Amino acid sequence: MKLLGRLALALAASALALFFAEGLYRRQLRKEALSENAYELYAVGESTAEGWPYPRALSFPSLVADAFDGRLGGRPIAVLNLAHAGDTAYPQTLALRRALAGRNRENPAVVLIYIGHNERFGAGGSAALGVVERLVSPSLLLSELTLQLERRWGRQAPRDHETYAAFLREMIRASREAGAVPVLSTVVGNVRGVEPEPVPGAPDGGEPLALYREAESRAARGNWPEARRLYWAALDASPRRSFGRADSRQNGIIKEIARSASVPLVDSLKTFEDASAHGIPGDELFGDGNHPNLRGHLLLAKGFTAAVARIAHEAPGRALEHPDALLRAAGIGPAQLANAFVVNGVTMLTVSGGRPELPHRLALARVNFAAAAALEPKQAWAWLGLAVAGCDADARRDLDWIFDDFRNGRRACAGAAALARALDELREHRAPTAPLERLSALRGDADSCIGD
Repeated sequence: MKLLGRLALALAASALALFFAEGLYRRQLRKEALSENAYELYAVGESTAEGWPYPRALSFPSLVADAFDGRLGGRPIAVLNLAHAGDTAYPQTLALRRALAGRNRENPAVVLIYIGHNERFGAGGSAALGVVERLVSPSLLLSELTLQLERRWGRQAPRDHETYAAFLREMIRASREAGAVPVLSTVVGNVRGVEPEPVPGAPDGGEPLALYREAESRAARGNWPEARRLYWAALDASPRRSFGRADSRQNGIIKEIARSASVPLVDSLKTFEDASAHGIPGDELFGDGNHPNLRGHLLLAKGFTAAVARIAHEAPGRALEHPDALLRAAGIGPAQLANAFVVNGVTMLTVSGGRPELPHRLALARVNFAAAAALEPKQAWAWLGLAVAGCDADARRDLDWIFDDFRNGRRACAGAAALARALDELREHRAPTAPLERLSALRGDADSCIGD
């Protein structure tokens, strides 16, 4: 009995300590809440909502604020873009709950939700973690600690379309509970211009690539309705283990939740389809597999702007202009734009994985590197990309190390020592002559952007 008494006492003390810790955590969150007399504009998502691969000034939340000249309802717009590259719906749900905790409810607020590309359905996970997530969900502090532990261990609870839907519903619930209006958007990727994820170990990539090739065949014969059906079937069959795009089932879930919960819907998928040849989104609106180009980001922003205008009963102060005008307004010059092309190129080169059965991914990498080189002829990363992309599949795998510095954030310049080593290995692998000559010239140009 004494042991049970001590155990009960310890549990009570732990619960009390947790209660006070949760209170202190929420108090700190209230201190970090947005200022008074603001029209709060929250955004939930992943790299697309960040504006990737461009600066955040070109993300759709920032462009929405710009469309209203930074004011709504006589209040300054306060943008809180919670989006984070690589995030799934789970961590973004927690980020939104934290951001909304203790906010000033006298401020009108809208929550823009665009997320779905990074979900890894059926990729395994720990059932025990799923139980823990549900148990700690009422506590913001314990939920955050659980998420950090999952990231540290590289594990997560199992995910499927049902858990994706549950997180969207939780975002809606949290928004409304905090006095904010949630807005859902369908999620769109490059359906036609990038091959789906192959099935690991399957000959020729398995069903997804077989469907994609058949879609290409129908497109070549002008049978666009059937080609469109097959492109989507290929994407839906993708295992999505390392490179994903939102599938048709996810977009169906988004539409159904918006309808059943009476949530404003921005149908970005339809907008992109209407702006695409034969209703199949492709390279004309995307820089890679799921990140829009400037035209695409502008389309996203227009859809969300229209939704906010309806909610606030206020017309935008100015129309969102041509992409070139956006670049000028944001102060983005050729160097930054070239860097964005290189980001897309490295992404597509990486996800091509040195696999010969993924020619569209490799071709899109070349297009991006060529665009970067045309904008900034002394951009060494662009010429390195063209050199690597011109090698055979085995060589591309061997040369992948070249972009490690770039992936780790060193994007302005290529290191001189690394460039010298890269040139030696590129010559060994018989890379194309033209980019090698450019890179050799850059090594001898004191004004070139090579770095130390």
